[in-house]
Amino acid sequence: MKKFKKAMALLLSAVMMFAMSVTAFAAPAADGSLTVNAIAGGSLTGQDIYIFKLFDLEETDPADYQVNPTYAEALKEVLNTTSTESYDLYSEIAALGEGANVQNFANDFTKKIITGTKITGKENTDYKVGTATAAGSYTFENTEAGYYLVWLGGSETIQSSLVTVNGDTTVSLKSDTPAPDKEADKEDVQIGDVVTYTVTMKVPDMSLYNPDTYVFTLKDTLSAGLDFVSDVQGTAVTDSKIQVTVSVGGGADSQVEASINGREMTLELAGTVKANQDKIGQDITVTYYAKVNEDAVMDNTSNSAKLEYSNEPGTEETGESIPDIVKTPTFALNVHKFEQGKTDEFLAGASFQLHRDSATGTVIKMAAESSNGQYVVAEDQNAADSTDTVITAGEIAGGGYNLQINGLAAGIYYLVETGAPEGFNLAAPVKIEITNTTGGETPSYSITVNDTEDEDLVVDVVNNRGTILPGTGGMGTVIFTIAGIVLLLGVGASFVISRRRKSA
Repeated sequence: MKKFKKAMALLLSAVMMFAMSVTAFAAPAADGSLTVNAIAGGSLTGQDIYIFKLFDLEETDPADYQVNPTYAEALKEVLNTTSTESYDLYSEIAALGEGANVQNFANDFTKKIITGTKITGKENTDYKVGTATAAGSYTFENTEAGYYLVWLGGSETIQSSLVTVNGDTTVSLKSDTPAPDKEADKEDVQIGDVVTYTVTMKVPDMSLYNPDTYVFTLKDTLSAGLDFVSDVQGTAVTDSKIQVTVSVGGGADSQVEASINGREMTLELAGTVKANQDKIGQDITVTYYAKVNEDAVMDNTSNSAKLEYSNEPGTEETGESIPDIVKTPTFALNVHKFEQGKTDEFLAGASFQLHRDSATGTVIKMAAESSNGQYVVAEDQNAADSTDTVITAGEIAGGGYNLQINGLAAGIYYLVETGAPEGFNLAAPVKIEITNTTGGETPSYSITVNDTEDEDLVVDVVNNRGTILPGTGGMGTVIFTIAGIVLLLGVGASFVISRRRKSA
């Protein structure tokens, strides 16, 4: 028994000594994928995304990073160190900690390896490029374990991210690619109005691009109800060029020539960007004008602006921003004129004038006379062929009305009947208020008639037949009463005089 215990003790000692002599094995790194998402509120849709492999990651515990030889020298220079050894470069980056220091390193390294004429490295070996999908993200499949720099092509400012890939990995990227922010000085319009458009964008950092081929172009497209004009007075464009106002960083305005092709405007701003690289991130503001024409209807007075810009260094490739669309709808006034008690019929031949703000306010003129009850507000209210009178017809296209006036802005109007059909009395003026209720992509409006909401957007105007008879207490009976009293007084006076004569 003693010999057995001694043998077990020796065996246990041998096992412990063997276990202590074995070197601990590090956890191997795993290849996987790298998914790039936009930070909340942003979008990467349609943008080029670059990932550069700075280090291979071979083990994770402890971490074993091996520098990519392609970028070793660039790393040494940006880190301002003397060595290109993997451990030394890794240590320098680790010492940066988190926050501004490591972000500045990422941005400076991006500038080092991307220039106006080339990108350092071999595509699909040292770096990869992908284009984000409509979902606003992109996944780089079959990505080797390593330490990567992520950069969004065409970004307004250099804002690179650093991430270690070990299996399936996700990183969020600030989406700050150039995009226009467009505004109009009106929410809705009347035909003939001039709309002032203001487009704002940021001065981008173009240091990664070839200045000779750099592109930064504003493209603006009007819908059928709008035409470009030269100024707020609505001066027509006489050739294919107009002058637009441009300012940078709130500075002085300058006039820049834009080209016009129908309802499309192209404004080259690369020169403005080059001249203002000391104002990166500040606003470029562009101002121009469009006039509402007689083709305008509720949903065709919109304006779409987008930017085309360089987004792939070393090439002449460009990207486009998502269009920013501004809508300034115009509205129609539909009128159902009918005889009292015959609501399913349509009374033709009644003439009206449409006044603004009051029953005696400014008369709104129509583009031309009409035989079918459909009128359009005149673009030029002083045109010789315009008319201030509209006339009802038969039912218009099954819409439940027989008079339509198109091209009105929101506001208060008075429909004043100036001529009733033969045998009918004039109707009293009708107060109509149009309210713009657009709350999304589709324009909409509501109306009130004599301060009462009208749900079917059709103004009912009733005519009565014959001459209006006097009412009780009206001037007709008063006149007869007065005449009767006078007659009675006369008879009484005559009777008194006659009696006095007889007595005498």
